Amino acid sequence: MNFIFQISIPIPFEIQTVNIYLIKKEPITLIDTGMKLPETYRYLDNSLKEAGITWQHIKRVIITHGHVDHFGFGKRIMELSNPTFFVHKEEYLKIKEGITFPKGFAEVLIKNGTPDGMINKIINYVKKVNQFGDKLDKARFNILYGGERIEFDDRFYLKVIHTPGHTPGHICLYNEKDGIIFSGDHLLQKTTPNPLFDWRGKEGNQSQHSKVLIDYIRSLRKIEKLDLKIAFPGHGLPFRDIKSLIQKIYNHHSQRLKNVLNEMDSQKDMTPYQIGCKLFPDMNIKDVLLVVSEILGHLDILLDKEMVKRKVTNDRIYYIKEKLPFYKGIFKDIIKSYIEKLTNLIWLYNSIYPSFFSSNIRISKFFFVFFNLFIP
Repeated sequence: MNFIFQISIPIPFEIQTVNIYLIKKEPITLIDTGMKLPETYRYLDNSLKEAGITWQHIKRVIITHGHVDHFGFGKRIMELSNPTFFVHKEEYLKIKEGITFPKGFAEVLIKNGTPDGMINKIINYVKKVNQFGDKLDKARFNILYGGERIEFDDRFYLKVIHTPGHTPGHICLYNEKDGIIFSGDHLLQKTTPNPLFDWRGKEGNQSQHSKVLIDYIRSLRKIEKLDLKIAFPGHGLPFRDIKSLIQKIYNHHSQRLKNVLNEMDSQKDMTPYQIGCKLFPDMNIKDVLLVVSEILGHLDILLDKEMVKRKVTNDRIYYIKEKLPFYKGIFKDIIKSYIEKLTNLIWLYNSIYPSFFSSNIRISKFFFVFFNLFIP
């Protein structure tokens, strides 16, 4: 894969660097742009020269998602190369018009318990971050929906896979023949991606947020089914242990669900912000948006499992731990899992002892179907 060049660029965030990928096949293509920083131009310019490429050779830029570390340098690339920008429709306006902090975001934070006095500080922090990116209002766009094939010479292609979660329009780029995936921020080896809540309602409505963690888990299951050999992430080095990383992410969120439940009180209503303060007592202003998103995502799952209840009091949203019978929620999932494993084990040994195990297969399958259909 000597046609793929990874360009790692320093950024002023805890994650330290962001990756741009140069695909040296016609038409010459960049995946992501980095941030609006002097270092971005210097690193990218040197890397292009090393690859024997000029700025004018770049014909396409594919943006994995609309965060400034992934599209912030796009305007400068547009001035140097005038490429076509490929973006998912859910990220298009954000990238074309620039990231703003709409009233809806502040409403979600306030209604989920964030103190009013923190909101302006959070908005100022987000505005400061967003200064590292320029809107692409004069760029030429190709809008993606998921499922497209982006073709190159030599029959190489990248298939667009819509992977909502980290952002609503996040995409991964996949080549089935070589088992390659450009995973953006959907899969990162050194850190668990944080799905950020996204405003989906009209301003003035009761706080509504998209169920980003549920979306993210669904997207993970989509990627898990692919035959992958190597992942090129948005941050960090390429890696090959993709299946084990996905399992680690599942385990992380399973543990975090337990942590959220443990911090909740079955006798007391709590806001997501209050739960976040208990789980992350040292969080500062720049962490609040991430923490509230994290807690909301796990509460969405717990709501679906009927393990918590949600209510609105005095224009604030509260959650309380449900008192569940043993067969609901996580306990139901555990029981179903064990019955499924038992069924599979009996099927395995049936070939050895067919007369003994035939009746047990029917019994175990009955219980598995019963729990799936009749236990709420």
